[in-house]
Amino acid sequence: MADWIIEHVHLSGLHEVMCWQRRVILLERDRTVTQRRSDLAHAIAHVDLGHRRALDRKSELAADRLAAKRLISRSELAAAIRATSGAIGHETAELLRVDMATLRARLTYLHPAENAYLRRQIEE
Repeated sequence: MADWIIEHVHLSGLHEVMCWQRRVILLERDRTVTQRRSDLAHAIAHVDLGHRRALDRKSELAADRLAAKRLISRSELAAAIRATSGAIGHETAELLRVDMATLRARLTYLHPAENAYLRRQIEE
């Protein structure tokens, strides 16, 4: 990502916009730092996955999944769930410094081994 330019601009409600030719990622400046962090991770996931064309639902889900996994380790997830007494919501996302969409993506795509790990960690 060293050769990409990242700017915070007004995007009229879009979260992020990418230009592959110019290697630019624009992030909506009116979103919170946490939201922009999640948006940037999502955009970087598209770059790393090679999604250069018009994006379909499948490529969006793949980027969501990769971004969420990169931003939320299973140990951090377990700690945040324990800290919120098992209630998964905005407070959990805040502790993890991600937006709710990223937290939902991480939970949706948990590997069975990660699910087992979380259950063990939360029960302790």
